[in-house]
Amino acid sequence: DTLRILGHPEMLAMADKLYRVRSAKKSVPPTDYHWIPGVSPTLPKVLDVDQPVDIDFRISDDVSRWNDLGRVESVKLRVRITSIEPSLNEIEIYFNDALLPDQILKLNDSTFRILKHGAVGPYGHFYEYLLTPDYYPNIGNNSVKVVWVKADTEVEFGGGVMVYDVDFEIKYRRHRNFEKNPVDY
Repeated sequence: DTLRILGHPEMLAMADKLYRVRSAKKSVPPTDYHWIPGVSPTLPKVLDVDQPVDIDFRISDDVSRWNDLGRVESVKLRVRITSIEPSLNEIEIYFNDALLPDQILKLNDSTFRILKHGAVGPYGHFYEYLLTPDYYPNIGNNSVKVVWVKADTEVEFGGGVMVYDVDFEIKYRRHRNFEKNPVDY
């Protein structure tokens, strides 16, 4: 199925996609990245109170066009912030200069997880936004800005609070009236 769509740009345009900002791995020194010559990883970035962190990335999908045709299933923006407890700190996340509202936010706790391949780290929380058409990405350049507005004064953040991952997920319907699981039985 994957090879079939690679030869057909019109099919590839509506294939589900995951855009991810390039991140460094602990086990690989930044000088050993050869994926794109001369390009170093963008993340992680240390987050300090009242010091915005900007992350730029590109999107090739025309999400607004496909949404107008009823083909978009969901559009999500996920930002993983390490070493933070959301209920005790205030974080603001902007997408293309628009503050994303809490009504479309779902927090996902990744403080400690064991999966079949080992522990997930570093610990923190995913700030996941199910974007509405008002917040859809542009074709081309897009930006995420993360601001740590208020910090818990009772906690010392030894390893530092970081913006560790940023990804953008787009899922499409096969056609405007197609649901993957239309009934529960």
